[in-house]
Amino acid sequence: DRLFSDLEHDKAQVIITTENRADERFYAREFFEEHLKVFLPKSHDLAKKKSVALADLAGETFIMASALGFWTNVVKREIPGAKFIEQDDITDLRDIINHSTLPAFVTDFTENARHLPGLEQSSRVAVPIRDEAVNVHFYAVCRVEMMKQLEAVLGT
Repeated sequence: DRLFSDLEHDKAQVIITTENRADERFYAREFFEEHLKVFLPKSHDLAKKKSVALADLAGETFIMASALGFWTNVVKREIPGAKFIEQDDITDLRDIINHSTLPAFVTDFTENARHLPGLEQSSRVAVPIRDEAVNVHFYAVCRVEMMKQLEAVLGT
C-alpha cells in the first residue's frame, strides 16, 4: 500500500506492482508477466517433467539469492517443509549452483535477460512451476490523470 500512497501523494508517477488496482483514482495496465521455474540438476527425479507443482518440491533444500523480492515470500510460504540457503553475492551463488546438486530458481525473465551468466545450463534444466502463485502478472499503475502519459511511454 506504500507504493499506492506514493502515487496519491505525488512521490511517484508510475509504480510496477503485481496488484491490478484500477479504480477511480488509479489506472493499471498489464506490463509483463514472469514465471518461476525450478532449476534442477539433470539427475534430479523431477528434471524430466514438463512442469511441476509447488507441492512436488516439498522437503527440498534450495540455494537462492537472498534478494529475490516478493519471490522469497512466495516460495517460503508455498513450498511445504522446504529449506532455503540464501546467498547475497551473485557470483558466489552462480559458483554454488554450478558445483552443487541443490535445486535453485530461475524465471523466464532472468533466463532471457541473462541475469545469471556463467551458469552451466548443460548440467541443469529449468522446469516450469504450474501453480498460479508463481506465474505472475505485473502492472504499470499511475493516477488516472496520468493515463495518457503512461500509454504514450508504454505504447498502445
